[in-house]
Amino acid sequence: MRITERIEFPVALIVLLGALAVSVAAFLLLGNRQIERVLFFPGNITSNVSGERRVVPFHHNVQEDMKQVVKEVILGPESIYNSRVLPKGSSIQLFMLRGDTLYIDFSSDIMEHKAEVKLNFDEGIATLEKTLRYNFRWLGKVIVTINGQLPFQPPYTPSAGQV
Repeated sequence: MRITERIEFPVALIVLLGALAVSVAAFLLLGNRQIERVLFFPGNITSNVSGERRVVPFHHNVQEDMKQVVKEVILGPESIYNSRVLPKGSSIQLFMLRGDTLYIDFSSDIMEHKAEVKLNFDEGIATLEKTLRYNFRWLGKVIVTINGQLPFQPPYTPSAGQV
């Protein structure tokens, strides 16, 4: 056995152990950046709502964490025994948190009642609010609009003198 072979093995071992130490330190300092949330979905047979645990990406911004929860609700349940809260094609146009009030503006796709959604619109929004309040207990009001308008309310039109 030559001297270079005796030196190469310990050097390679030290490099490998160093890489392992850096990886472990990075994991401990940065974490895995995921958090467990509870999402509520109605059952397929009954409309009783039950919680489903899901690991979602963690953002260092509360508004982004809340938006991630809403996106997960739109994706639907993982369990085959639960059904959707909102239609699959729903999209978020505006998501804004001000103090303890959350404003969510959905596209008009959310109003399309599809067979995959067992809840009516009001029940779906109430279930979404339940999910948000469970995961963010300090949350006050949740204001949902569709294309900038409150659902089932007459649109705002200024009078002739205000134009």
